[in-house]
Amino acid sequence: MAMHCRELGYKNIEYEFAWHPLRKWRADIVLHNERILIECDGNIYAGGHKRGAALEDDYIKQNEAQKAGWRILRFSNRQVTSGEAKQWLASL
Repeated sequence: MAMHCRELGYKNIEYEFAWHPLRKWRADIVLHNERILIECDGNIYAGGHKRGAALEDDYIKQNEAQKAGWRILRFSNRQVTSGEAKQWLASL
């Protein structure tokens, strides 16, 4: 996804950015100039990260980011590898 961001001309890209001053929340990629946090959710069809309490924790994290003025983009591995995420980012 970072490669796609660079190809689209985005500057000031940071990885594993800790965006919250008190919590240990991180975003996979941040586009600072645009105030965009990008989350690459990986394999969304298996694993415990997207179920139950973990999913509710993600809701809280995302809501807090929006409250702090960030735009959040979330993509699956399939969306990144197919180029769909890049097309979506290009449309902003």
